[in-house]
Amino acid sequence: MGMIIGTLSALQSIPEITALVSEPLSEAIKRRYEWVRNFVNCKIGWSKEQKKSLLNGYQELLSYGFPK
Repeated sequence: MGMIIGTLSALQSIPEITALVSEPLSEAIKRRYEWVRNFVNCKIGWSKEQKKSLLNGYQELLSYGFPK
């Protein structure tokens, strides 16, 4: 659970940083963050595979819009 909270905290700071470069991208990141936060809050009792999939999704979300 701590990993999820840490990831959510990191996601919260990305839109402010991105807004300096791209306002539309910043808004898209905010919308995605809110959706994920609401989704996580409604799920209880996930299996390890589901949690792993969620964390993989967070990793992709964090890297969205940035060069690889």
